[in-house]
Amino acid sequence: MVNPIFDTDKARLELKAAIQQYSFREDHDKLFTLASGKQSPYYFDLKQTLLQPRYLKLAAGLLLQSIHRYCPHAKAAGGLTMGADPLTYAITMADNDQGGSLLPLVVRKQAKDHGSKKPVEGALSMLQAGDPVLLLEDVITTGMSALLAYEVIVSLGFQISHCFAVLDRDEGGRGALQQRGIELHTLFTIDDFRSRT
Repeated sequence: MVNPIFDTDKARLELKAAIQQYSFREDHDKLFTLASGKQSPYYFDLKQTLLQPRYLKLAAGLLLQSIHRYCPHAKAAGGLTMGADPLTYAITMADNDQGGSLLPLVVRKQAKDHGSKKPVEGALSMLQAGDPVLLLEDVITTGMSALLAYEVIVSLGFQISHCFAVLDRDEGGRGALQQRGIELHTLFTIDDFRSRT
């Protein structure tokens, strides 16, 4: 199911320009410390782009096209809070607007210690064991966040074989996901932005 009025090439160019402007920094003299603890001359803060509604809508539209192509039978989508949250809501709403029924899932970093103590928020009663679920992430570096979400979702009895993200930093995440049988699909890689390797 594809939105016929969505201009893929134009959306991709606009989103890339926005990421370049708002989210990407490159400094080969003063390295950035990443969440993984690694140091790199390249830094991305995609929230600065994806928390602007226009660019979130573009990212969601582009990722949804990929989802419909590679994982059309998925019943739900989500990832680890909060990196995946904006994409989760935008993508599932866009899918529903196009007649789909993809449900959003939010994976907690730590299960609640009160109430239902659920590790995942979402309309889980509408899903069945074995249903296909896809992972969402803004940036893939080592893949650790996506794999944490994977472990939680699979422990509930669902199946995961695809992960969709805006950017792959090309620092081992794709391989780590492949080791679990998860295929990674991204809109961009770090090579789309860095001026030199």
